[in-house]
Amino acid sequence: MSDGLRLNGAVAVVTGGASGIGAACCRLLETNGAEVHVVDRDGEPPLDVTDRAALDRISGSLERLDVLVNAAGVPRRTVRSTSSIPTTSASTSR
Repeated sequence: MSDGLRLNGAVAVVTGGASGIGAACCRLLETNGAEVHVVDRDGEPPLDVTDRAALDRISGSLERLDVLVNAAGVPRRTVRSTSSIPTTSASTSR
């Protein structure tokens, strides 16, 4: 029987870890003993997951990687529906 998640000494990288689901993942990993590195444009330092050179610097600075969480999202600026299904106020208010 397991005593829960134990990550003592594990090295984790969380993309999108500055907010939302990514931040929750960071808290869970840290609470369970992992060393967490956040990759997020709103993180400290700010890093863009689309910047290959920045990702290479992160990976080059780590001796190993045990856990990778990809929680980075694409911000919605404009949402255009391509669906032919009509929406109603009842279906969009939930």
